[in-house]
Amino acid sequence: GDRKMAAMCVATALVAHGANKLDKEVSGYAAALGGWVIEMAPIRMPPSILANDVKCELLALLEGQISDDELIASAQAAVLDYKGLDAAALLDNEQKDYIVDLQSIILAFAGRVLVQRANFSLERGRTYGIVGQNGTGKTTLLNRVAAKDISGFPADVSVYYILHEILSEKEETIVDFMVQMVPTGVSRETVVSTLREVGFDDAKMAATIQSLSGGWRMKLAIARAMLWDADVLLLDEPTNHLDTGAVAWLTGYLKSLTNTTICLVSHDYDFLADVLTDVIHLHDKQLTYYPMGFRDFQSLKPEIVAALPSPDNAISAIGKISGGALAPAGGSSGNLTRGASSGNLTRGASSGSLAASGSEQNLVGVAEDAEAAAGGPKYAIASIGEDGKQPAHIKPIRFPDPGNLEGVKSRAKCIMYMKDVSFAYPGAASKKILTAANVKITQDSRAALVGLNGAGKTTLMKLLIGELRCDEGVGEVWQHHNLRLAYIAQHSMHHLEECTENTPLEYLQNRFYLGRDKEISKRSSHNLSKDEMALSRERGAISEVIGRQERGKTLFYECVRMGRKEGDTDWEPVSSLERKDVYVMKMARNFDEKLKAMHSGMDLRPLTKEEVRKHLENFGIDEDLAMGKIKRMSGGQKSRLVLAAAMWINPHIIALDEPTNYLDNDTLAALTKALSDFKGGVITISHNKAFVNELCSETWTVGDGVVISAAIQGKEKKMSVAERRALKSGSAATDDFSLNEAKDNSKMTAAERKAAKVAEKAAKGPLRAGK
Repeated sequence: GDRKMAAMCVATALVAHGANKLDKEVSGYAAALGGWVIEMAPIRMPPSILANDVKCELLALLEGQISDDELIASAQAAVLDYKGLDAAALLDNEQKDYIVDLQSIILAFAGRVLVQRANFSLERGRTYGIVGQNGTGKTTLLNRVAAKDISGFPADVSVYYILHEILSEKEETIVDFMVQMVPTGVSRETVVSTLREVGFDDAKMAATIQSLSGGWRMKLAIARAMLWDADVLLLDEPTNHLDTGAVAWLTGYLKSLTNTTICLVSHDYDFLADVLTDVIHLHDKQLTYYPMGFRDFQSLKPEIVAALPSPDNAISAIGKISGGALAPAGGSSGNLTRGASSGNLTRGASSGSLAASGSEQNLVGVAEDAEAAAGGPKYAIASIGEDGKQPAHIKPIRFPDPGNLEGVKSRAKCIMYMKDVSFAYPGAASKKILTAANVKITQDSRAALVGLNGAGKTTLMKLLIGELRCDEGVGEVWQHHNLRLAYIAQHSMHHLEECTENTPLEYLQNRFYLGRDKEISKRSSHNLSKDEMALSRERGAISEVIGRQERGKTLFYECVRMGRKEGDTDWEPVSSLERKDVYVMKMARNFDEKLKAMHSGMDLRPLTKEEVRKHLENFGIDEDLAMGKIKRMSGGQKSRLVLAAAMWINPHIIALDEPTNYLDNDTLAALTKALSDFKGGVITISHNKAFVNELCSETWTVGDGVVISAAIQGKEKKMSVAERRALKSGSAATDDFSLNEAKDNSKMTAAERKAAKVAEKAAKGPLRAGK
């Protein structure tokens, strides 16, 4: 049949090109293997790419027995013979304008070779997508191109790299910031004009960068790139933090750059389908070029796409275990010649936008076909069984049990809430982000914050955790004083850049030295400024908070005043402290953190090598990784480290801002499983619908200054008896009941009331914590 004919073509080609010295048995097996690859390939696969696949499959078998040139020549001859073509089919008659054309490059990072003897070529005006498994070196390749740190890189080619959205803590307007960040000679008027082009109005240009959402900060990064007008534009995960409208705008902008070469990394398949003209597959230390859009690549190489990192792959369970029985042609890679890079397929990015439903069906169908062909199981959240058993290749994540929240009888009781909150960033008082926001959270909460970029999702989360304060006198944000909360921000991985020379073990030991989390002490709600420190040292001012006790339903704090004798302290209610200088409540919050550390056991938990190593193991960081430097970790491994650090305090509530960004399939699958099993509350911001639907039971839609809560279909909660009674008085009364009940935990059984009276007579002393 066809396979036998293909095998004969391979055998003949091997003999004709100097492989007659091979062992007869090896030669026969090589012919059969090469014939299998040729016969199984899609009919429309370009001969150059098919010849490269044959070469790659035979390389593992014949390496050292035949030279690379002989192997390439044999593979090409076999393909041409089988298809009845001449050598011209391997050539590209079109004259190409290469802006970068480097031969046999080698890239290494942290002592590990990532790319070896591969050609790196970029045509002017093309848009390349680099695809491959996490940890193979995609971001490293972009970094080296951005720094022109590749031997022979042309010095006259300008490169601009959009690594992530712009971050700045400076209190200056966006226009003032941008003027300092653009090339010499660019006028302020040009900066303003460019900002308007990407959607900034006068109000936004007058605001600070801190007031912008992640999506608007990415638009700002794009505006800065436009002003640099580089020959090569690099982007790493550009759609992270962007809503649908912002992604559509970015797609249109990139497609308009007809004279700029674009090279990007993204896990957003629909985005790739809309913008790519070429695909570069980074695999086995090689770069394989596919001169086609992403959908054509997906159809041509479904087994590669099915195994690529993607949030949808992980959550929707359409990926395939990497250790499955892949066909020999699957995952092949190599360094194609310039002729191989051209092919016979129609080039160019997909025209227009694919409908969401259509693109999803296309992706699912292709992946399912690949899986059926391979006969392997799926690797994703669905592959993690109810018993918690996971495939061996998925390193699990195990969150600690937070235990009971002291003073709260029921997991369904409100432990955090926001009521009628209003907020505007400094310098933009006229533009309220929130005007009347109301939310409530229990230990059973599984809530996703959704909405457009700039609607206020991250602002709402920061207000809840205490990193921001609501407008003075407008609304209330409350959380139970014993609540332990872990916050993983959009940019949590960025602060690891300060610790890249440390090991993960050292990072945790330094961060939790003295039993408290240094990252919490950096928050504006806890960190005293120099002026506030000076104010606390004035005679008669509160200089320290050293105790706390609960009297009835009111918290009292023991305060030390400057200039008084030791032991001469005042007990003041929290309502009194709230009316004093802002720094006083910061001291109270810091004291609360001391007590939370005591209740969690963190102050007694030894930061020994063995204790920290065991904790890291629960997050898939083995001893080798724990003892190696952070700079050698991949993006997924760094995400696991950030999670491990956040969970050291045994939190009751986890707040995550865009947790699916930068995660590979396995990490995302393990994280989703861990969050589903977690015995506390979860609040998350995510644009990934599959992740939200898998994890959450309700959505909080943020927009127009308010928050609208709705249950996800099929996950509606039953109301408690007390809430049903309150409902008779109207929905507002229901909300008030829940919020009042949060602060009033006095509902007890008869036995509990009796025990409470005995305890009240015993009159416990005030609770103190070591300084």
